[in-house]
Amino acid sequence: MIRTNRAAWLSTLSIVALLSGACAGKPGPESPETQAPEFEPPAAVREAEEADTGWQQAEEIPEETAPRRAPEVEAMQGALQAIYFDFDRYNLKPEAIETLNQNLAWLRSNPDFEILIEGHCDERGTEEYNLALGDRRANSARAFLVQNGLAPGQLRTVSFGEEKPLDPRHSEAAWSKNRRAEFVIARKRSR
Repeated sequence: MIRTNRAAWLSTLSIVALLSGACAGKPGPESPETQAPEFEPPAAVREAEEADTGWQQAEEIPEETAPRRAPEVEAMQGALQAIYFDFDRYNLKPEAIETLNQNLAWLRSNPDFEILIEGHCDERGTEEYNLALGDRRANSARAFLVQNGLAPGQLRTVSFGEEKPLDPRHSEAAWSKNRRAEFVIARKRSR
């Protein structure tokens, strides 16, 4: 009886070992995609988004049908400076706040221009995550400007995620240039 139990035990152990070894070569389950965390913009930004200012979001205008900028708007391009972010962050660094204050001074002296704030990311991360992060970066800059007295209707945001890199190389130096928010003078408002 002891021999029968021992033989059954060894047979069971052999089968378990054989089955375990057969499964070792199979790939494991894929990890689920990481979802971008929700971002709740400040109340001033939410109120401004709810107001209808009558002009389309940049992603709604096909490039071939987008109107050309007026010469006076084109001449102003470059007056506003970009701000840069740390990896996987959308909080404003001291250098970014300094640049935003310079941009704020220009925007206050030129209230007739509508500004598009473009959020950008480096190539790391999923497309969905980078679009969400670019949106948070653009809205972070917008919230700062609105909280410091700029009219919400003067500002719009758009995220390009990783789609428009300044530097196409694959290095930390290139990625740091691509993690940014740019300020584009969209058009002169009619009054």
